[in-house]
Amino acid sequence: RIPSLLAVLLVCGSLWSQKIDLTQPKEYTIGGISVRGAETTDVQAIKLFAGLKEGDFITIPGDRIPRAIKGIWQQDLFADVAIGVAEVRGESVFLVIDIVERPRLSRGARFPGASKSEEDDLRDLSPFITGRMVNENMKSNMANLARKYYKEKGFLDVAVDVREVAD
Repeated sequence: RIPSLLAVLLVCGSLWSQKIDLTQPKEYTIGGISVRGAETTDVQAIKLFAGLKEGDFITIPGDRIPRAIKGIWQQDLFADVAIGVAEVRGESVFLVIDIVERPRLSRGARFPGASKSEEDDLRDLSPFITGRMVNENMKSNMANLARKYYKEKGFLDVAVDVREVAD
């Protein structure tokens, strides 16, 4: 995935800027972890997803940061995840987790081109719930439900286009 590659590149860039020698693995104590970009997701939950905590030992470069990124990514709550080094003090490293949350549905789904009764029927079938995070699976499910709905009504060649529009 491109965001994962971007996260690894950001980590490497952050590590380089802190004068960490990436050719020689070195063990550090995690002195602190900060989280940037969390608007609705609990910061402690993000740290838990990462599997990193203050006082843990971490080897840089090593496999813990990529595993932490994967742990956060697997929650399917974020559009982008990166972990970098904010500061190095002696044997302690201070990490920063940068996240971009997935958008949340602020209003119900709209069905342009559908009649009022069709729109009501589709809304009843819709997996879209106000406040819920929107992901590709949710959009795909809605498209499939709309196709099925119209096929049952006799429209066999219906085109469904699910669009995510920012408020």
